[in-house]
Amino acid sequence: METTLNKLTITQNIALYWLRHVESGLLFFESGLLFFKLLQTLSKPFRIAFYIGLIAFTVFGMKFIFIFIPEYNNSLWQILRDILFYGAALGISLVITIESVLKLDVAGILKEKKAKVAEIKKNKLQRWRLRNMNTLKRIFVYLFFYAVLLFWFETTFYAARVDLFGAAPLTPQIYEVILEFNAAYMLFIKWFTFSFFIAALTLDYFVNKTRA
Repeated sequence: METTLNKLTITQNIALYWLRHVESGLLFFESGLLFFKLLQTLSKPFRIAFYIGLIAFTVFGMKFIFIFIPEYNNSLWQILRDILFYGAALGISLVITIESVLKLDVAGILKEKKAKVAEIKKNKLQRWRLRNMNTLKRIFVYLFFYAVLLFWFETTFYAARVDLFGAAPLTPQIYEVILEFNAAYMLFIKWFTFSFFIAALTLDYFVNKTRA
């Protein structure tokens, strides 16, 4: 059965994910492939009508719900609304990928996938675990976290400098304090960088020890 999983296309994998997660979410209970079994009994025109109807119902339903949600003059709120709306619209539109698995033993494949996930979890073979990544990927992860923390420090530093000195007149005394403030920050960044990479090297040592 392992060969069955290996032969699945991207579209088929999306369809299986949709049936396993989205269908249950729409029905608020473990559906037992209710949509899939229903679609198998329908002819293609009726299946297409079902897809279109489900997508249209979701899109217009969300628009109707948004009518009752207060508007805020907040760009972040608008971005979150757009993400929610377009994300849901895209997610529900993926229902059309079910066409690619109508002739497959979906119940058997999902059962096999569930067993494979359980085996991966039992043996701690998840891809997100550092010990299951190669050296290049681990380096990328370390650098990514370093960049995120550095960005946060930079943002905090500039915000603090604006709060402290933004409205102050640029006298020689204030300029001297700003230089000292900048120097203290640069010293902090140097020590942070040194500490971070020592910690990363130590962590990677134990990761390699676990892999061995």
